[in-house]
Amino acid sequence: MTAVAGPEDADARPTPDPFPNPADQDRCFLSIDGFTAKSIDVTYHGLPGNRPKAYGNTLAVWENTVIPWGVKPQRRVRVSSNAESGLETITDLQVTRSAYTVAYCTGRELTDAAACATLAAGADFSPPTSVSVTADQVGERSLSVSYRTLYGYRPRTYRNWIGLWPGLVSPYNAPEPQARAVPSDASEGRLVMDDIELAADTVYTLIYFMDADATTAAAFHTFRTAG
Repeated sequence: MTAVAGPEDADARPTPDPFPNPADQDRCFLSIDGFTAKSIDVTYHGLPGNRPKAYGNTLAVWENTVIPWGVKPQRRVRVSSNAESGLETITDLQVTRSAYTVAYCTGRELTDAAACATLAAGADFSPPTSVSVTADQVGERSLSVSYRTLYGYRPRTYRNWIGLWPGLVSPYNAPEPQARAVPSDASEGRLVMDDIELAADTVYTLIYFMDADATTAAAFHTFRTAG
């Protein structure tokens, strides 16, 4: 069994993913910046246009190497700012030598987790740390879409869905989508949107939502059809 460092060994517990360049932001991200015996400092980054405090975004902490779905977190707090990205300190913790996973939830439910980060050393594998969506194959009347969620997640059970819009669309001010699709309960996979008309040489936007509310958007992808 791999030994896990304690609070005094901060250098031995690196953040698994660097904080992204905001110019490349099409997903939510979370990084752990530091910790003490009673707190964990995290930096979150939401999608463009998000207002985390107004939309009920939350942070949750589990004493685990991954998010243990269905288990009550050790601590859960609301994001205190409406800034798209920012630094939050989660207090009133008891940080021991165990591993800890922090989730950034774009809604009020724990199953709205769009990104996570783990405070641990010597991990045996690196599970996904952000929800993502991409367009794989673009036809005239169909679209193949790949999605990826967090480790052990069940998209269909947790009411996830993907929307398609023509143009550059913000999830926080979007009209009715041209098409909708619901992923399976596989944590990552591919689905096909059939019987849709995709205009030539046109920009489209795909958005992945964690719940029915549009403010739970976790990732987006823009692409242009062939001319």
